[in-house]
Amino acid sequence: MNKSWLLWPSVMALTLVGLAGCAEKDKNHSAPITVTLTSDYDWLAFADGPGGSWQVIATAPGTFNVIVKDAKQRYALAGVCEMAGGETEVDFFYLTPDLYLNGLPLLQGCSDEKSYQALPEDVQVNATIVNGGATTEILAVHDNAYAQEINDFTGTTATLRAAPYNFFARTGSSAGQGFTADKYLIFRNTAVDAANNTLTFDFNAPEAITPAAPVSVQIANPDNTASYTLTASFADQYDLASASGTQLTFQGIPAASILSGEGHLIMVAYPDLLQSSTGVYYYKYLKAPRDLQLTLPSPQTTDEQPAITAVPATTHPRLSFTVPRVTDPVYGSPYYYYMLVLDDYIQAGVTSHTMTSYFMAPTWFEAQSEIRFEPPDLSQLTGWKNTWGQNTLSVNWVFYVGRFIAGLPPGPIEYDYFYSAETEVYYKFYSGMTTF
Repeated sequence: MNKSWLLWPSVMALTLVGLAGCAEKDKNHSAPITVTLTSDYDWLAFADGPGGSWQVIATAPGTFNVIVKDAKQRYALAGVCEMAGGETEVDFFYLTPDLYLNGLPLLQGCSDEKSYQALPEDVQVNATIVNGGATTEILAVHDNAYAQEINDFTGTTATLRAAPYNFFARTGSSAGQGFTADKYLIFRNTAVDAANNTLTFDFNAPEAITPAAPVSVQIANPDNTASYTLTASFADQYDLASASGTQLTFQGIPAASILSGEGHLIMVAYPDLLQSSTGVYYYKYLKAPRDLQLTLPSPQTTDEQPAITAVPATTHPRLSFTVPRVTDPVYGSPYYYYMLVLDDYIQAGVTSHTMTSYFMAPTWFEAQSEIRFEPPDLSQLTGWKNTWGQNTLSVNWVFYVGRFIAGLPPGPIEYDYFYSAETEVYYKFYSGMTTF
């Protein structure tokens, strides 16, 4: 069964931390700066600060320089990635070098994802289990800069595309939500095609991994009115354990078997995300597993509850959001941002599907008590297609307010920094549906 990586806000946060390109740092924020963008979006537009006009800078992948003249060095980007089957991703970024200093140009992944999606899902992969226990589970993960797809094996078979995958297998005994693992096996960056469609998982082989000793994750300040879901995974990909409640026990990967850029991700979601339109995601990144006590922000805090106004239009309906600007009551971190996701794929008979995301550094907006944001209308720009806008009468939306809890370095942030520095991130989210 194919599973989308539903926790993509976490993935987006990791990707976009370094998005600002090669900006020349100016502490006075007065002189123009040059930003170099390496992009493989199908269409890319740029705006110089809040008052700047949007202009198309690319209608194909490439490397581009833009001049930012805004006195506070704020600039915005809009990128479009057209997938197969009428699916479109439209991404907006509102950035400043204050938050993203000399970051890496990571406007990447569109071409790779399109190439992957264009491949037929027609390679049957057969796995042989050697020296396994009572229960063996196998996952295949295709991962790139733009998206992630996780495929479960049904027993010892899976139907995949001809592409590289990471394979994760564990053997042991299963009881309810818990899985007691005897051994793990990880096959990284393994090619799959018609000539490479068999795998052998020998849990007595030298590369087999003995799990680390079980560790416990506990919530230090539980809210008795909240419903918690805790999950532990490895490398943001392989679920190790999950539990409902305030405590989770899991068997992780020992430090000697962890490569650069890998580690353990602890996620807490509350209240029950299937029954609530408001809640919190909390992420703790660990290099090696250890016992943890987590102090979480209150899910009852509504200081950033957005006010939403529908803006009807013939070709480009959109939503206007107004959000109070506040200092976070728990962590007071300056590394925070807003993210809005719109999805119009909810009407029968609609063949096109547009998902639009907006990543907004709050310093991009003026120092005001409230942040007022309305997605721009780009329908008059050269090359813009009306199908890229929200084209249905109703739109599902999720508004995230994110905080980087652990301090971030004043410079480029590589992906593996989040594990090596054991970073903490959390999002408050508000979701709903608006009809125009």
